[in-house]
Amino acid sequence: ATHAPCDRMPTGCWTRSPPSVLGELRARIGQSPDIDEDRRPMTEPSQPDSLTAEIGFRIGDEPVNMKVTVPRGLIDATRILPLAHAVTNLVVDGSTRLHGQTVRCSKGCGACCRQLVPITTLEARALAEHVANAPVERRERWESRYADAQQRLDAAGLTGVLSNLGSLDAGQANALGHRYFELGIECPFLEDGACSVHAVRPAICREYLVTSDPVHCANPTPQTVARVPVPTRVSAALATLARQTEPGQPFPWLALPLAPRWLQAHPDLPPRPGPELLRELFEALGKAPIEPPPGLGSG
Repeated sequence: ATHAPCDRMPTGCWTRSPPSVLGELRARIGQSPDIDEDRRPMTEPSQPDSLTAEIGFRIGDEPVNMKVTVPRGLIDATRILPLAHAVTNLVVDGSTRLHGQTVRCSKGCGACCRQLVPITTLEARALAEHVANAPVERRERWESRYADAQQRLDAAGLTGVLSNLGSLDAGQANALGHRYFELGIECPFLEDGACSVHAVRPAICREYLVTSDPVHCANPTPQTVARVPVPTRVSAALATLARQTEPGQPFPWLALPLAPRWLQAHPDLPPRPGPELLRELFEALGKAPIEPPPGLGSG
């Protein structure tokens, strides 16, 4: 098993993934990203304004075939997230079964939600849309938690370094991850010990599943906390896609609590052709990943 936090997890291409997923995943891109992960979005027949692609790859020794329908025209890049998150679920669930592990994460722990959660800029935009479309009471509750987290980071003098994660070396990154965890700042979406945006949570959260005794998560070390090994990081592929999509953003990872501030300065996202986004996502899965900053995603 791979341990966390602070040790780097191995990454690889699809051919190094666990032989656990058979059959076909069908996804529709270009609709709302708020899709329940327990309901696989289904492909509709191709229309003149859409393109259905058959994508084949291997997970270990087993082939996986996917049919994905995308609009031929320009779309918001965040609309590819339901597919990326569904693929993340496939990889993580397959690895869990392959290694015969039991995930120990459960409601009431939430220790990982007090770590530095790095999210891609695309996922920051999707979460902002989810918040904006929520009922008023829930939206105001989330916004209040965002503001509280930002104030605590300002007071701790961490806002500056968290706004420039791409400039850190490994030692600085690990030290920042530990410092952040010591502050005990909860994710704005943590409610009653559970994720209140579970269906649309970022890929990096989906990739973080603990198999060791959760009692150790309150003071995690590489020796005491074990995770489900993730041989292929979809979160890193999303980071590559984000860098290719976001103008003037060379490092596509954000500290989740600071995402609203970043979005205020970067409100616009140029639309891109659906087939191009699909191709670049899957190409990114086989390339060297853009490693996430310290905390939840660094292993």
